[in-house]
Amino acid sequence: MKKLLITELMSLTLISSIGTSVVSAASSDTETIAVSTSNKSNSEKYRIYKLSDKKMVATKKNVSTVNKKGLVHWKAEPKKINNKTWWKIGKNQYLKSTRVEVIDVKKNKDLGIKITNYAN
Repeated sequence: MKKLLITELMSLTLISSIGTSVVSAASSDTETIAVSTSNKSNSEKYRIYKLSDKKMVATKKNVSTVNKKGLVHWKAEPKKINNKTWWKIGKNQYLKSTRVEVIDVKKNKDLGIKITNYAN
């Protein structure tokens, strides 16, 4: 009887862990990010992804990585989705972390550089 009870408890634990969300916070802090240039192209656009049915899907939307003022910055939160880091820049809008660079705002402020061109 004890073995049966232990087996049932373990299976319930396994089922409850499988049913949890695929999204977890890598860090709850909002960071300032910028998209770096690609080694393979000189593209000034970067693809936006969305979470659909627990999978990241590429949308037809792109974001511009530069504007008249220079490099575009975003306030973003890192999110772990299916064991990969994605940067959430808006409601169900994510950037792939391959070209994303975190900007040290405090260091820039100490150098007299003020970031004002946030895209979001």
